[in-house]
Amino acid sequence: MQIEQWENATVVETEEVGSQKIDIEEATELIEMTETSRTRNIEVSVGEVQVLSARSGLSSFNWNVRANKEVHSPGFHATSSQSIKVVGMASPDTKYVKVGIIEPDGKRRYISAKGDFAHTFKLTKNGSYRVYAENENGSAVNVAGAYQVVD
Repeated sequence: MQIEQWENATVVETEEVGSQKIDIEEATELIEMTETSRTRNIEVSVGEVQVLSARSGLSSFNWNVRANKEVHSPGFHATSSQSIKVVGMASPDTKYVKVGIIEPDGKRRYISAKGDFAHTFKLTKNGSYRVYAENENGSAVNVAGAYQVVD
């Protein structure tokens, strides 16, 4: 049996001729992507958030994101010396969703996540930010978690 390890997959060759078992493993570090303009129209709505601590900038969300839709938080202020930490989970955990921030100039920075996720977005601008989840799947995905502005 021969085993090869790649970044996100393990290929195991068995004794059977031409037979392979592929074991896909999730990357431990999510890659941050940037979207500067929308290539397609997508319906956008403002989701509810619960402020858990105004002093620490901690808010929670629990959004049902319908197919080919985006839900985002209301705007909140942050500065270029801060970061926004987003943690949560997407369910079902077999479907990828974009989870990220919308910067003051409208640029979107995101991770593509399924199941549990956590990412810290380092900020480079002062202004009003929003956290968002976008579902490009054919059915609804629940995205629940929290975000916090940190120094």
